[in-house]
Amino acid sequence: MAHLQAMTGAYDVLYGFGAVDFTNPRELPPSAAAALKPGGRLVFATLAHYLNGAPAQPDAVAAEIPAKTPDGETTAVRRWVLREHVWTKLLDEAGLTDITVDVLPAASRRAAHRRHPAGELIPPVLGSVVKCHAHIRSDARVTAAS
Repeated sequence: MAHLQAMTGAYDVLYGFGAVDFTNPRELPPSAAAALKPGGRLVFATLAHYLNGAPAQPDAVAAEIPAKTPDGETTAVRRWVLREHVWTKLLDEAGLTDITVDVLPAASRRAAHRRHPAGELIPPVLGSVVKCHAHIRSDARVTAAS
């Protein structure tokens, strides 16, 4: 976030895939809005539900997801998996306009497993995806909260 906040009006387009759900959604949209040039675009995709099938959150609330460190120790990471209306509200509150939020269908169950560098098989991500697209107003300058 610090980089985006320091780069006021520097970018025409910001996009994110795969990391958005690990970033606090109350911080990301305002920071992105501040970093975009007037008329700039923010585009990202994130999960529409948790990989275990649990539904997305109805508010900007994180879940603690079990994970392992590179050394194999058990830990947890914060992950924000939010419903479409939550993303719309957060993007609007950040000053973004022309907001579109779509849920894309899940991948085919026939998708191939891939192999993690440590050797174990990783099942394909079969969850639906939320795709978000928004513009910063061309006549406004947004300053990110620190």
